[in-house]
Amino acid sequence: MKYDQSIINYAMYINSLEYGGTVDVTLPVIKYKTVSMTGAGIAGEMEEPVMGHIDPMTCQIKFRNLTREGAIIMAPGQHQIEFRGAREDFDTESGAKIYVPMKYVMVVEALEHNVGTLAPQSGSDGTGTFAVHKFMAFEAGRKFIDIDPANYKHEIDGVDYLAAARYAMGK
Repeated sequence: MKYDQSIINYAMYINSLEYGGTVDVTLPVIKYKTVSMTGAGIAGEMEEPVMGHIDPMTCQIKFRNLTREGAIIMAPGQHQIEFRGAREDFDTESGAKIYVPMKYVMVVEALEHNVGTLAPQSGSDGTGTFAVHKFMAFEAGRKFIDIDPANYKHEIDGVDYLAAARYAMGK
């Protein structure tokens, strides 16, 4: 059996160019839209998720220091950012550690940028908050999440949960 253990490390890419600075990222929360159901045959009220429909996604990036290179994603418009990393797994049968390539791809647009503070012998610790228009996750080159609300796509592990709805709408 294999167990995932930790993210060894990762690099950030902005519009396909590697970012040379140090960042921490908080990936988006995927929260489903819901509808409340009540009426005959229901004892009280039920909350049901609406298949494939989500609340707005955001991500936050903490920059060690403000750099010209990092400021690119502050510019108006959409930008593609990628986080490419290595996850360490443990194989209990062989006792071996396995390194699995991980990649998270987002199309983002800046919502807010706090450029941080200035103090001797420390980073400025600025943060950026970004609207996430598209989110994809890959493990060992295989895509397992593809969420793209503008194109009416909500795919998890190869199943597009909005395909039937697109078909019904003639799309």
